[in-house]
Amino acid sequence: MKGGSRPVQDVVNYIAGRLKFLLNEDERGFGEYFAMLERLAENRNLLPNIKEAKDMLTQVDVTKFASYQWGREDGLKEGLEKGIEKGIEKGREQGILMERVRLARQLIGLLDDKTIAEKTGLPEEEVSKLKLH
Repeated sequence: MKGGSRPVQDVVNYIAGRLKFLLNEDERGFGEYFAMLERLAENRNLLPNIKEAKDMLTQVDVTKFASYQWGREDGLKEGLEKGIEKGIEKGREQGILMERVRLARQLIGLLDDKTIAEKTGLPEEEVSKLKLH
């Protein structure tokens, strides 16, 4: 960036401003062109200049940018996948615990609490509580 970053920033601001002016109310079109500008800036290490230009255009709803929507959709999809994975794991753990309790109940009266605890993997205190219910 010869000549300092201010001339570069002025060019970026001009481009962003002209895009906004030319596309007027077409927020989607502006978002698509601004996303292209973001990619070009990333390739040339000019992202700080793009950020300043975006800040300059505060009246622009960045949530309508295509790149914002894509990132949001990807984030939601990833969050949903992780949530499903956690739910499945929690369900497995609950199923295992329920099976251990079921088995322990069947063994009550046949074995002592310590042996039931060893065989089921339940704490001995839990086996004792099962006798009360």
